[in-house]
Amino acid sequence: MSDADVTPFGTGLQSREPSINNANVVAFGAVRPAIHELSHGTAERILQKGDPSPVSGTIASLLEHFFKGNLAISARDTAGVLIVRNTSGGLVKVVADGDATPLGGTMDLSSALGGTNQFAIKGSTVFFHAFISGGSATEAIFRTKAKGTLDSVAKPGDAAGGDLIQDFNGAGVWASGSKAVFKARLSSTSGLFIAAPGKPVTTIALIGDAAPGSVGETFASIGNVATGGSSVVFAADLQGGVPTTGLFAWKKGALTKIVLEGDPTPVGGTFLPFASTDVAAIATSGASAAFIAPVSGGSSGEGVFLFRKGTISTIVKAGDATPLGGTFEFLDIGSPLSLSGTTAVFEADLTGAGAALGLFNAKP
Repeated sequence: MSDADVTPFGTGLQSREPSINNANVVAFGAVRPAIHELSHGTAERILQKGDPSPVSGTIASLLEHFFKGNLAISARDTAGVLIVRNTSGGLVKVVADGDATPLGGTMDLSSALGGTNQFAIKGSTVFFHAFISGGSATEAIFRTKAKGTLDSVAKPGDAAGGDLIQDFNGAGVWASGSKAVFKARLSSTSGLFIAAPGKPVTTIALIGDAAPGSVGETFASIGNVATGGSSVVFAADLQGGVPTTGLFAWKKGALTKIVLEGDPTPVGGTFLPFASTDVAAIATSGASAAFIAPVSGGSSGEGVFLFRKGTISTIVKAGDATPLGGTFEFLDIGSPLSLSGTTAVFEADLTGAGAALGLFNAKP
């Protein structure tokens, strides 16, 4: 089956893994990718494959979506890649392939937005990474506002970390207030940075820097990042011994530890390392941070935890009762996690309940 095939539910469906018997019968599921917004218990479909594009033709595929005060979606239509923002009047174009850049030349979003975390939104402001065709730079981090203003935040050759930015290597962009948080490769190292248009680039952390709270370990790589208010939280792999992973927070120039592998947990035992810091489930609301982590020797093998005012508490753990009956079996380490105040929104696998999988919110 291809997504162009006609089904009883129309075209544009994507098939799932088939089940084949010995009587020439194949059973399979099919889905139509779509973005929905859930508000006050009501789900509204915002965009799906096959919908009209605000730029050209129809939506061919959905890429990423982010919500922080507003919803933005990256997608591919018949002309290329675009970013749209949801408004009370419907979807509006933010930027698209071929648009002019403030550095000359035109946007090449198709080469930039195929990865993850390649754009972010805060209110009506969108930050994004794009390659440039025919400009004074080959790529840049940009900021665009609702009124249509487009500015460069950072580009190769800009000063950062006592060095010069070489490239962004598709490593990610996040929004922190009016500033962009991004990863970049320098001449001698790489790191995580924050900047606004026309302002110097500020270093959050560099590979090789000492990891706060550890005994001699240094940053080996920077993984997933979350932002909230003026706080930046990130997971990192460490080198030099144990711990091998940790979670850290940066705010107004101060870098501190949230948790390290081997730290005691509120469910007993100690925290195990993140399986992959690149997809670590982390979130921050500014004053607090939440994370999903595995546990060794505790009353549960994993949990959703809250860090606030220097203390870690449990939001929910595997084995707890669910609102649907049964218990939480797995808390889907690596799945997206959101935090509003001290309330976390998370995905979990269930056992003994009326469903196998659900999206929940909870607080300590």
